[in-house]
Amino acid sequence: MPPPSATPAAFQHELTQLLTHEAEVVARFVELLENEQAELQAGRIENLESIVTAKAPLVQELNQLAETRSRLITSAGYTMDRSGMTALLASCTHTESKRMWEQLQAQARQARQLNELNGRLIAQHLQSTNGALQVLLQRTPRHVLDVYGPNGQKLDTPTGSRLIDSV
Repeated sequence: MPPPSATPAAFQHELTQLLTHEAEVVARFVELLENEQAELQAGRIENLESIVTAKAPLVQELNQLAETRSRLITSAGYTMDRSGMTALLASCTHTESKRMWEQLQAQARQARQLNELNGRLIAQHLQSTNGALQVLLQRTPRHVLDVYGPNGQKLDTPTGSRLIDSV
């Protein structure tokens, strides 16, 4: 039941507005995940930083919207779980609330799937990078690796290569 201070229509309108806003933010998040996936698949790792930076405020906003939704639903006397939301939507005469909830659920599933796939793509890139590093480290003589020290300055110790030492 809606709280006594709100009419059923006002409560349903508030719920619909909240779900609509949440769906809009999830849609933007999904778009970023799709962009992230395209960059990962193309191997353009250098473009990921801007995407990660853009995702952070959306995640924060989604968390705030979920908290607001939880407070709204519990204020109406329903539990904040699937059965509580199902019961609340069943009591709504405003079909837009039901439609927006279904849309939000579908978008959340899509975001979860994209995020999982992107995580696997990142793991593959890390594995490939680590493998390449291992190959380079195993095939490169130690004296070649020590051309520059940890401070980025050329080491005074000769490398054993006249070409490199003469530079």
